Amino acid sequence: MTHKEIAKIAHVSVSTVSKALSDSREVSSETAERIKRIAIETGYFEEKNKRRIEYKKGKSAVVAVLCPEIISADYSRMVDEIKKAVESRGGRISAYIYDFSKDKLGAGINSIVLGNEADGIIVIGDGSFEKAPSIPTVQIGKCSSGIVDCVYSDGAAVTDTVVEYLMRLGHTKIGYVGEFLTMKKYSFFKESLKKHRLPFCEDWCHTIDKRFEEVGYEAAERIYKSQNRPTAFVCAYDEVALALIYGLTNRGISVPEDISVVGVNDIPFSAYAAKPLTTVRMFYEKQCRMSVDILYDKIFGSSKEAQSIIVEHELVIRKTSDRAKE
Repeated sequence: MTHKEIAKIAHVSVSTVSKALSDSREVSSETAERIKRIAIETGYFEEKNKRRIEYKKGKSAVVAVLCPEIISADYSRMVDEIKKAVESRGGRISAYIYDFSKDKLGAGINSIVLGNEADGIIVIGDGSFEKAPSIPTVQIGKCSSGIVDCVYSDGAAVTDTVVEYLMRLGHTKIGYVGEFLTMKKYSFFKESLKKHRLPFCEDWCHTIDKRFEEVGYEAAERIYKSQNRPTAFVCAYDEVALALIYGLTNRGISVPEDISVVGVNDIPFSAYAAKPLTTVRMFYEKQCRMSVDILYDKIFGSSKEAQSIIVEHELVIRKTSDRAKE
């Protein structure tokens, strides 16, 4: 696809196309956006990127990392692991935050492509692509459309692992604590209870419109006031679990003697808390290294078909879970 071909489709001059694609102020924003949209849809940037990669063969790559947020210990750790993997190959990364917004994610990808800012993209987070970006892209998270390469942990299997472990300890009354951004995990939890023929009770489940430690601490207050308590809780992630334990303990509810608590993600602090947390290790380092390997193969190699790779997880049993009381 050439400037001349784009000009024919857009019914403008070749010079107008050239100016629009170089962000010249001589072209109106409306015309420029229309020309850029045509360029993306007709594969202009994909062809341009191929020529760029051919020129760069044997040289280092620039990788754009799109992350939902960096305040989370998990996401910041993943960006750091990607950075180390790319830099070990002589490349560098640029990080972009999309605030869990599909629109911001799409705008960010378009900006990277239009600005010729990177050789490849890694997107952190679950979600689906309606159309594959015109430069090599790998997702750390499940891509349900299957049109980009993805490396991820199986969330349903992770939840099953926790529920089955608590069942082995004799727990049949199991609750959940999470927040508005972890509703998919809540769905997995309910599905797992149904699968294992365990009772589901809304009074045992707390999805709170806050983030991180505040979620667990507020849930502890609600649990303390409740007369109908489960004997164990599955938490959406470790920060929630650690704050839940702190809040319960401050209110005279012992963990794990009265209530067992299990987290997910195995953040570094979980092993060093006053009462080390039982949790699930997700092997994010491996996910990040594999994603960089796949991306480099897409950039410099001949790999074409999209891959979907599930990385294993591991239950880490520590001091916050015990057998259910008779």
